[in-house]
Amino acid sequence: MRTLKFLLQKEFKQIFRDKAILGIILAMPVIQLLILPLAADFEVKNVNLAVVDNDHSTYSQQLVSTVIASGYFKLIDYNQSYRQSLELIESDKADLILEIPVDFERNLVRESNQQVFIAVNAINGTKANLGASYLNNIIRNYNQTLRTKLIQTTLPGTQGGQVSMQGIQGGSQEVQVDAPGITVGAQGEQVGTQGIAVGTQGEQVGMQGIPVSKQGVQVDKGTNAGIRTGTQISSQDLQETTMGAQENTQGAVIEITSSNWFNPGMNYQSFMVPGILAFLVTMVVGFMSALNIVKEKEIGTIEQINVTPIKKYLFILGKLIPFWIMGNVVFTLGLLIIRVIYGIVPEGSIFVLYCFIWVYLLAVLGFGLLVSTYSETQQQSMFIMFFFIMIFILLGGLFTSIDSMPGWAKVIARINPVSHIVEVFRMVILKGSSLRDILPHIGIISVLAVILNTWAVFNYKKTV
Repeated sequence: MRTLKFLLQKEFKQIFRDKAILGIILAMPVIQLLILPLAADFEVKNVNLAVVDNDHSTYSQQLVSTVIASGYFKLIDYNQSYRQSLELIESDKADLILEIPVDFERNLVRESNQQVFIAVNAINGTKANLGASYLNNIIRNYNQTLRTKLIQTTLPGTQGGQVSMQGIQGGSQEVQVDAPGITVGAQGEQVGTQGIAVGTQGEQVGMQGIPVSKQGVQVDKGTNAGIRTGTQISSQDLQETTMGAQENTQGAVIEITSSNWFNPGMNYQSFMVPGILAFLVTMVVGFMSALNIVKEKEIGTIEQINVTPIKKYLFILGKLIPFWIMGNVVFTLGLLIIRVIYGIVPEGSIFVLYCFIWVYLLAVLGFGLLVSTYSETQQQSMFIMFFFIMIFILLGGLFTSIDSMPGWAKVIARINPVSHIVEVFRMVILKGSSLRDILPHIGIISVLAVILNTWAVFNYKKTV
C-alpha cells in the first residue's frame, strides 16, 4: 500500500502540473452539457410546407390553418400550381407539398371520401419521415374532427323538434350514418349538407322545405305549426325517433384515454440529458486513461518505472484510481447542472446512481488502459479510442432504439458499457428504479471491469 501511495502522489502531481489539461477535463463536459441538450432535439419543427389549393373552399382553408397552427410547419408558398411548388422542393426551399384537389369540399360532403396528395423531399430522411408523419396525423385528426362535427350537427325542425344528423332508425326505414353525409331510407335516399330526405320514394330535401310521407307533401321552412302529411306527424314522434338513433350511434363510439408514465410532460430534455451526461463521462475518463501510459512511453519516464520492483497490478491501479476520482467529480458536476439548469430531479436515489457509476468507471478506465498498453504513440491511442467510442455511442441506445437494431447489433449492445449506463440513468432518474432493479446491469459491467483490467495488467510489458 505504501508503494501505491507513492504512485498516486506521482499521478496527481502530473495531473495538477498541467493546468490546461485540468481545466479541459473539468470545463469541457460542463460546457457540452449546457449546449448539447439544447441542440440535440429529435423533435422536428419548422418544416417548410408548400400548399397547392385547387379548391379554395372553406374546408380546404380550415385544413391548411389546422396544419400551420400545429407549430410544426412553416407555410412558405400557397398557390394553384404544383409545378411551382415542386421547383421549391428541387431548390431545397420546401420540405413537403400538400396538394388539395378540385371539389375537395364537395366530394368530402357528398361522397364521404376525398384524397389529398403529399410530396416529400426525402433528401433529409429524418426530417422527411417525421414531417410526413406529423402531417398525416394532423390531417387524420382534422378528418375525425370534421366527421364528428358533421355527424353532431342538427337541423331545426318544428315546435322545438330536431332532426339529428347522428342518424334515424325506426319502422321500415333504415338510417345509415356515413359522415359527412347521411343516407336515409330503404331505397337509399341521399342526404347532403343541404337537407334530409325521408320517405320510401327517394324525395330530395333542400333548405326550402322538408318533404315527408309517400305523397311528398311540402312543408315550408318557416312553418311552425308542425309537419303536415296524409296523417299528422308530431314533432314529439320525430324527437323520440331521433333520440333512439342517437343512443344507437353513441353506443358505437370508442373513446381513448392515454397517460404518459415516467415522463408525463413528454419533456425531451428529461429523455436526452441523462444520456448525454453518460456519454461525456465515458469520453473524458476513457480518453484520459488511454493517453496516460502511452504518454509516459513517449517522454521516456516509463523506463524509470520499469526498472523498479513495482508490481504490474500496482502500476495499473496507480493509473486507474486518479482518473476514477476525476470521473466521479465530472459526474457530480453533471448532476448539479441537470438539477440547476434543466430542473431534472432524479426520481430514484442518488446513491443508486453512484453505486453504478463507481463500477462503470472501473470498466471504462480498464478499457482505456488496455488501449494504452497496446499503443506506442498518443496518436495511435487516440485513433483507436475514437474508433471504439463512436461504436459505443451509436450503439448505445440514445439516438436509435436497440430494439430496432439487427440481431448482430443487439449482441454488441449487450456488451456495450454505454448502453447499460444510458438505460440505468433513465431507469433511476425518470422511473425511480432501485438498486435491486439495476443489479443485472451492475453484474454485466462488473464482469467487463474485471476482464478489461485483468487484460490490461497482463498486457503491460514490464522489463527490468
